[in-house]
Amino acid sequence: GVTDSLYSQSMLRFISDKDMKAAYDAVKKMYSDNDVELMGDQITDAVTRYKVFFPKRNTPKQFVTFMSGFNYNTVYTDSTLGIGLDMYLGDKSPFYQMMQLPKFRTRTMTKDFVVSDAVRSWLITEFDNAEPVNNLLYHMIFYGKLFYVADALLPDIQDSIKIGYTTKQLQICKKNKKNYWGFFVKDNMLFENDLKIVTEFTADGPFTRAISSECPPRIAMWIGWQIVESYM
Repeated sequence: GVTDSLYSQSMLRFISDKDMKAAYDAVKKMYSDNDVELMGDQITDAVTRYKVFFPKRNTPKQFVTFMSGFNYNTVYTDSTLGIGLDMYLGDKSPFYQMMQLPKFRTRTMTKDFVVSDAVRSWLITEFDNAEPVNNLLYHMIFYGKLFYVADALLPDIQDSIKIGYTTKQLQICKKNKKNYWGFFVKDNMLFENDLKIVTEFTADGPFTRAISSECPPRIAMWIGWQIVESYM
């Protein structure tokens, strides 16, 4: 906190650290002022659309980029939407290799995912996911709604970017939609409230182990998206 007596020392130590300096140089090299301005324009368009759909809700008042020390992709606080650009240095960034981040993570740590991640992170703070009913179906529908809203706010961004899939993974989802739905329906899995099982189908990873090595991760979110889209 800024009132802490060690705040100034900690801040100076952070910005003078050689690795943080190198990361900051990499950010400046990858992101020009024009790049950041274009991101701001896209986020402003999304906020403008949001005001049409939810006129009584508060919206971000400003957009900033920052160095997170490889800790945060996005933050939303005090009406400010912030993006840690050091988390989007490209899938081949030597920093991510040093940290030994898995490929399924670094694949989405690129320019293409910045705006979509920021808008989705902001939406999650707007719509509370803390209902007393905490089963798999509830999480499917919750995230389905989020992605449906993201569709409305970011109409020019591909679905694969919004959910963090490759084009091939999205094609696999569409091809196997009935099979995946059948998997969840059997044995009343939709009403499963074991957090370990819920996490298995909503957490990130290389694939959904419980179904197959070909099934994309977070498959419950994608199915929820299809349910909400079909309903609407």
